[in-house]
Amino acid sequence: PAEIGVLRQTQATTIVEIIIHEGRKRQIRRMFLAIGHPVIMLRRVAIDGVTVNKIPIGDFRHLTSAEVEVLYRSVRLK
Repeated sequence: PAEIGVLRQTQATTIVEIIIHEGRKRQIRRMFLAIGHPVIMLRRVAIDGVTVNKIPIGDFRHLTSAEVEVLYRSVRLK
């Protein structure tokens, strides 16, 4: 099951953290639209243990060999 927590809330907006283990196309947007709360912005911060670590928009970082290994294992290539 998904985990949802409210990080910050104002009168106009709410910032939430959602942890899902297997997402479908536009799943988060559809879930929130169904309860009357359209999504303004989404940001993925991790996938399979590989984190963004506050990388500026448009920038990148090289993966460590351990991260590559985890990703290969998650898709059963090694």
